[in-house]
Amino acid sequence: MSGARLILKNMLSLSVAEIAKQGLMVIFTIYVARVLSPEGFGIINFAKAFVMYFILVVGLGYDTYGTREIAKDKSTLHKNVNTIFTIRLLLSSIAYVVLIGIVFFLDKPDIVKIVLIIVGTQIFSNAFLLNWVYIGLERMEIVAIRQVAVSILNLIGVILLVHHPDDTIMAVIITSASLAINTIWLIVYYIREFGVIKLDFDWVYFKQMTKSSLRLGLIFFIITIYNYLNINMLGFMKSNVETGIYSAAFSIMLFSLVPSSIFQNAFFPNFSRAEQREDRIKIMSKFSLLSYMFGSIIAVGLFTFADGIVIIFGNKYLDVLPVIRIVMITVLIMYLNINFSSPLIAWKMESRVLYAIIAGGITNIIANIFLIPEYGAIGAGIGTILSETAVFIGLARTYYLTVRKFEFFKLLVLILLSIFSCGIGYLLNIYALNIFISAIISFIIYFILIFAFKLISLNELMGYLKR
Repeated sequence: MSGARLILKNMLSLSVAEIAKQGLMVIFTIYVARVLSPEGFGIINFAKAFVMYFILVVGLGYDTYGTREIAKDKSTLHKNVNTIFTIRLLLSSIAYVVLIGIVFFLDKPDIVKIVLIIVGTQIFSNAFLLNWVYIGLERMEIVAIRQVAVSILNLIGVILLVHHPDDTIMAVIITSASLAINTIWLIVYYIREFGVIKLDFDWVYFKQMTKSSLRLGLIFFIITIYNYLNINMLGFMKSNVETGIYSAAFSIMLFSLVPSSIFQNAFFPNFSRAEQREDRIKIMSKFSLLSYMFGSIIAVGLFTFADGIVIIFGNKYLDVLPVIRIVMITVLIMYLNINFSSPLIAWKMESRVLYAIIAGGITNIIANIFLIPEYGAIGAGIGTILSETAVFIGLARTYYLTVRKFEFFKLLVLILLSIFSCGIGYLLNIYALNIFISAIISFIIYFILIFAFKLISLNELMGYLKR
């Protein structure tokens, strides 16, 4: 199968799965947020953000390293899987013990501590999850099926068992159990296809892997710091209700980045194989167009029609409106940053990506220290804008020095088309139509304009099918 056909196949597999999974996750998140109220929702998201640091430490970037190496040479499959599995068995065990020790000394109510310990089991589930193997093998449909399965289990579980604000603990039991089932399921599938996973520790290979993986791990760890630090600082400095308000906006931000996740996973193996400047420009032209096209309308659309999100979450979340609009500015910048960071990582420029992200992390910490005590969730949102801007400056410079080409003109046009389309929808909402219908009309107008101005043509779409 040609590279273009494989990209299309992977994108379709991931797209269908992500749409289904995220559709289920939207329903799940809204249901849990409404039933548990901002306080319970805030407790859960504080716990998830807190445990995420442990998950990232255990991960150490081995997923991306393994994906990259398997994509380049499939004969390294067993060596990578066995080595990474062995390392993570040790690290996850240590991490969970440390987590329990920290939780014991936290000055938090018992319910928060219990939720932290339950969510902490996800350290193991994430450590042993083999999604990265099938991404490297470019068999995204395997990943896709199991992602949807977990989302279905989560949704069924909360609908059956979570009905009151006091069901916070039950909600995290359900999500943690679903993730564990998915991990075990994928391990069994791998064993049936490739054989038993062996505990194998090659010191020379471990040093080689860790040297590269550590840089990758630091990248994702720092990304997590400035993404989840806001929730953690709100959890320690403000009330659970304020944390829940920001968590609602943060959930919308994560949903809005789904297309970016699809594009990254589908293109990453091809990024890894693109070693010449001409090849990189060619693959980046397609990747950038897709990223900018969806990033622009999603960010502008959700900014414009943020009132609809408040309607969905319920009256208890009225204070989330300004936070959502601030976060959508962040989303647009994040699409730009992901457009640069994903290929740079594939081209083994992790250290330069790391420097940019460190700058963003430091910016976020400083901003949160000054803004959260005074402005709460709104201050946390402003902090994300400042941090992503700092990252953008570093990544854009590195990317340009590598490829010597930007696609910013198309980005500008797409943003203007998004504003125009959503402006029409906004006027329709004010004078006549329901906000959700107006939003749909805006999206339709946007894509009609894209084809009308020939920003993407049928020939370009068919280019994915060329041999």
